[in-house]
Amino acid sequence: MNADSHSIAKRKLQMGAFAAKVRTLLAAQRGRLESLSVLLFVRFITAGLGFVTTVKIANVLGRAGYGELAYALALGTYGAAIVQYGLNRTLVRDLIHDQDHFDVLVLASIALRAVLFLVVVFGLVLWKAFGDPGGVLSGVLICIVIIKSFLPFELNSVYDAWHQFKRHAMYALVERCLYFICIWIAVLFAPDMLGLAWIAGAMAVSTAFYMIVQYRWAFRKIVIHGNASLIPKTVLSLLRNNISIWIATVAALSFSSFNQVVLRHLKGAQELGGYAVAWQLVVVAEMLVLNISRIGNPATARITRPGTSAAARRRFMIKYIAVILLAAMPVCLPAVICPELILRVLFRPEYLTAAPIMRVLGVYVILLSAGIAASQYVISARMDRTYLASVVLGGALTVVLNLLLVPKIAGLGAALALIGGHWICMSIYGLAMIRDIVGHR
Repeated sequence: MNADSHSIAKRKLQMGAFAAKVRTLLAAQRGRLESLSVLLFVRFITAGLGFVTTVKIANVLGRAGYGELAYALALGTYGAAIVQYGLNRTLVRDLIHDQDHFDVLVLASIALRAVLFLVVVFGLVLWKAFGDPGGVLSGVLICIVIIKSFLPFELNSVYDAWHQFKRHAMYALVERCLYFICIWIAVLFAPDMLGLAWIAGAMAVSTAFYMIVQYRWAFRKIVIHGNASLIPKTVLSLLRNNISIWIATVAALSFSSFNQVVLRHLKGAQELGGYAVAWQLVVVAEMLVLNISRIGNPATARITRPGTSAAARRRFMIKYIAVILLAAMPVCLPAVICPELILRVLFRPEYLTAAPIMRVLGVYVILLSAGIAASQYVISARMDRTYLASVVLGGALTVVLNLLLVPKIAGLGAALALIGGHWICMSIYGLAMIRDIVGHR
């Protein structure tokens, strides 16, 4: 009896000690947990409303019409990548590591993006004038590409460096809601007007509001030290230092947008429409996963600073990857298990043939989620060349697989090419991450 009492008392002490550790952990991570809660709430709302709105747009436009919209958005993603110049991956790191020049870095990044935006617009004008004899790129599609290319002017990196995740998330929520309101006004009151032109107008209104509110608040907080003379030099420094990340970012589009461009040109808008509907699975998953990665990005930048032990880096990355995979599971598992049911319930019958594509993309979401965490570590640890090599190699393989598989099995070939290229890419920078962690004793 005494032995039993002693055993019970020992278990109670152990449980008490465990509970105390949990309370200490929660208290230490309270700020991050609150930010994550807000970001997940915002993403849950926007992902839900976005998915419903996208389903409605796809069903109203039809498979070919929705394929045209997907084509414009894919081109816009390339434009955005050019304008962003890899700053979405490195600016948080630079702002945290060099806080004495915070104002100069912000202003220089905006100036650099402005120049690149003009280059994109000029390129579109030249393409329309001399490189589009078939009239594939209409005026409305050009407007959508330009609006999409303007989105990199957002100041999310600045807000993240300030740990203002919640504020920026609320701005993004309002922006998305404005877009949804514009779309549903047409759906409810003027369904005949819901076309590409109306969608472009909704994008323009919501994007303009989004930029105004975040710039208005941020530039009240940024202290300008009168270092304007340093801006041109900093722009050149950003150009030089970000070249490998920028090339990698553009190459990474081989995993997503390139597939859709190839499908449009080789198999037509009808086939792209089916692939684009299945791709909405990835869009929803990214909206969930990228919120976690926004919080994880500055945390990863801090954990990779000199002096951090291998054990601390290992513990952090294991927890980080586990959390990001857990967030993706509610999306990828249904897509893998029952894609036919999802398409039958949500979309017109003409989209049902995209079920095999959705199943493959469900597997891709798992790779994508783990890859985001690993790539952040590689970039934060300043292994830019490794990241560049991995993405270029994976992107090149994806391009080759697309050209081989899309002519034969269309959208399914594009999805399989995505899996093959991303697996190679993630394996390379995943091994680089492990090697770097082990090397820090």
